[in-house]
Amino acid sequence: MKRHSNARQHIETLLPIGFASAERGIAGALSSLATITSSLIANRQYWTRRARQWSRLVTPAPLHRTLYEAALHEGAELLFDAWRDSGAQRGWMVAEIEPSELHSALGMFRRARELGNLMPNIMPGVPVSDIGCEVIEELVATGHAVNASLCFSVAQVQAAQAAIRRGRWRALREGIGLARTRHLISVVPATMFEHPAFTAQAARAGIELSEQDRAWVEVAVYQAQVKARCGPSDSTSLVMMAGNSRCRWRAPGHCASNANPLANGLYCAGEAELEALLNRRNDEAHGAVHFDEPVPADVLHRLLAIQGVRQLCGIESLDTACFSRHPLYLQGISKSLRAYTRLLGFARQLGLPLHADIPQATAAGRF
Repeated sequence: MKRHSNARQHIETLLPIGFASAERGIAGALSSLATITSSLIANRQYWTRRARQWSRLVTPAPLHRTLYEAALHEGAELLFDAWRDSGAQRGWMVAEIEPSELHSALGMFRRARELGNLMPNIMPGVPVSDIGCEVIEELVATGHAVNASLCFSVAQVQAAQAAIRRGRWRALREGIGLARTRHLISVVPATMFEHPAFTAQAARAGIELSEQDRAWVEVAVYQAQVKARCGPSDSTSLVMMAGNSRCRWRAPGHCASNANPLANGLYCAGEAELEALLNRRNDEAHGAVHFDEPVPADVLHRLLAIQGVRQLCGIESLDTACFSRHPLYLQGISKSLRAYTRLLGFARQLGLPLHADIPQATAAGRF
């Protein structure tokens, strides 16, 4: 926003085809431990002053947790007016649960509620694993907004949808209102061939993948995930995470009608993606692959010879119990752990007391 003072007024018209809609506008912000920690470090003097103020208070909360929650609260405040004025349809701030809480359903649920209680427009993000689906259902059933995160496969989208539906049914049965909540499923680009395990799979299938092939894998998986989700009548929105995708979105453009499979979708763009949109570079890349293009039949046939592609596209089954053991899930959790370590280090550098906060949790904790 600092480099592009007119960004806010133009972002709406620059959104990719299938996502721009004058009725919706910018839905909110999807934060992560990495983005929050980077923001804290970039504003070190401000947060040092805040931390000194907190040190004078009697509080049992560890400093890194207080820093994280305060940054989330400030971000959510910026979006609160949009949340209130839109009847809770827009203005949400998605908050990632710390990795120290991901080993137990009870710990995850407790932390999700704590984050959600910071501001009414904060939506906890719960990664889609076997216990994650339990937590998603419980949050929906008790009237909370939730973002089912770290979805890289069709099986996860289906599992998250099922958990949300069960939660909605329970809430309806108990008379719990869901009018001011939203339920999202965030799908990440299937940049799967960055992982050695999948590179080896392709080699065993006798396939040497080009950059274009790798981009088509992302397209194939995402289009399969869109088809797996119910139609526009389902109020669960699919969120496309831009991430380090090799693909491009066509821009500018608008969703022509509800017949568009992306009509109930959202697009999450980070700083780099927004800057590319603002500079109108998306369509300038030579040979760019677009998410709304059909995968060429010969390319798809060749890619489906790779087991990992078949699993992510839902052609081969991927059991719920395997979600949290999948290389792409572990890769996402590792990224979260690295950000969490940076957050702990930043809190230590402030020179104020830091209490231990990593519980010895096990998967035994259930509802």
